[in-house]
Amino acid sequence: MKLLSTGVVVLALLPFATAAHAANILLPTKAPQVPSTPLAASPDWSGFYAGFNGGIANEDGVLVGGTLGYNYQTGPTVLGVEADYDATWANVAAPDLGTVRGRIGYAFNQVMPYLTGGWAFGDHDSSGYAIGGGFEYRVLPSVSLKAEYLHVGLDYPDDIVRLGINWHFNSFGLFSPVAARF
Repeated sequence: MKLLSTGVVVLALLPFATAAHAANILLPTKAPQVPSTPLAASPDWSGFYAGFNGGIANEDGVLVGGTLGYNYQTGPTVLGVEADYDATWANVAAPDLGTVRGRIGYAFNQVMPYLTGGWAFGDHDSSGYAIGGGFEYRVLPSVSLKAEYLHVGLDYPDDIVRLGINWHFNSFGLFSPVAARF
């Protein structure tokens, strides 16, 4: 009888023993929340821009002028058209030089290297081509600096290196916009 009453007690306590054993099992929990950190938004190169440029031609010529353009960005690829007009001095094919060129670039956040090519024109109805490349660096959402090389074929070839500053009209404010990660 003692064995029977011990067996009944063991059977009665068996559910509690498995529950106690189950208390040691780790149950899945919700992952801890990580505070969101602000990320600087990548600049969008799309939109109109205007600027000033200046540089040298054929190692001893000087040029100063202005630029107007429009870019369209799809993914990291930037397609654009740009027109510029420069007054030139010294050893340059034409006293005035203008170009209308297409541009294709690749945006790496604030930096955009590009290739460019198109039509060049100067005084005395001279007409030719311009081809080259450069890069722009976005220092503010609405301001970029650029460095550019152009080989221009008019009456005789000109090799031009110039620097410029552009104001982008699709961006407003002086500081980068911030996008939060959720």
